[in-house]
Amino acid sequence: DYKCYPPLNFLLIFLVSSASRRSASRHSTATASANFSEVSAAAILIASSCDRDVTELTMQLRTQASVLKRAVLDEQSKSSGLRDQLTQKEPTLRRAEQEVDSSGFRNKQLEG
Repeated sequence: DYKCYPPLNFLLIFLVSSASRRSASRHSTATASANFSEVSAAAILIASSCDRDVTELTMQLRTQASVLKRAVLDEQSKSSGLRDQLTQKEPTLRRAEQEVDSSGFRNKQLEG
């Protein structure tokens, strides 16, 4: 199973070009085309493997992105709900704090 690595693609291009030059200079045309075909077939296998790897990775990332989008929207709705609850309960809290303060002030007056 081939992996998709840019340096490997560069190496394949180099091998294809050097194999075709060597075979053309040393051997017959039939041998040169056979060597070129073997290296080309390997290059095609690696390129198709790279395409599959990229496609699979793209599909995984799209799936993860949609899941994360849903999670963000859920968290945003929770956050807005909690913010609404906070704004509704703040006046009640302020009133209770004022009552505690006034009761404490009255108690001090009665003691002193």
